[in-house]
Amino acid sequence: MGTDHAIDAYLAGLAERLELDAQQRRELLDEMRGHLQDAVAAAQARGLDEQTSLQEALAAFGPEVRIAAEMNTVYAGWGMTDAIIFTALPVIMGLLLRWLVFAPAGSAAGWEKVLTSLPFWIVALAALLVPLLRFPRFRFALISWVLFWSMTVAFVALG
Repeated sequence: MGTDHAIDAYLAGLAERLELDAQQRRELLDEMRGHLQDAVAAAQARGLDEQTSLQEALAAFGPEVRIAAEMNTVYAGWGMTDAIIFTALPVIMGLLLRWLVFAPAGSAAGWEKVLTSLPFWIVALAALLVPLLRFPRFRFALISWVLFWSMTVAFVALG
């Protein structure tokens, strides 16, 4: 069995035990694949043959069950945390926009002046940049932007 095939088999067994969302699982398995390949290459550089290098790398990495349990513990709830922040961010930005930009009565009278208001641009830039920097998964950032700007248009149109 070739090195890549053996690593694929090990990672497939590990993947079955991981309780992560698809993207987290894929990213984690790609990283693990790189570490295993590096460990095999390092062992071969020390003069070990391919099979011995592979066995040494897999043994050092650990049993699939233990590694999967550790990874499930480490990554537990990360998807939920992202979802909560992603949901709250547009609401918070909308409220900031309401309190910082619009008239105290909630009126959007003179909304044309909003575009020249410094608080508007601070909130708008934060609403655009925070999701992009916070959410490595671009789709969350994109959805957050759409929600924020939809709320902004609603405040202006209904205000």
